[in-house]
Amino acid sequence: PPGKADKSYGIQVARLAGLPKNILDRAKEILSHLEMSSAKPTEEKENSPKAKKALPETNSPQMNLFD
Repeated sequence: PPGKADKSYGIQVARLAGLPKNILDRAKEILSHLEMSSAKPTEEKENSPKAKKALPETNSPQMNLFD
C-alpha cells in the first residue's frame, strides 16, 4: 500500500542518475546536519499545535466522520 517512507531516498536516486561523487558526498553532509538539527522526540511532534489541524466548521446536516 502507498504511504510515506521513513527516510528520503533522494541521494540514492541522484547516485543512480549519475551525479558526481563529490556532489553526493556534500548532499550526505547536509542531510546529516539537517537530521541532527531537527531530531525531536516523536511525542513532541505529535502534540505540537502544528500537528493538530482544525477542521472547518460547517452548518451541514452531514455528520463528521471523525467525531
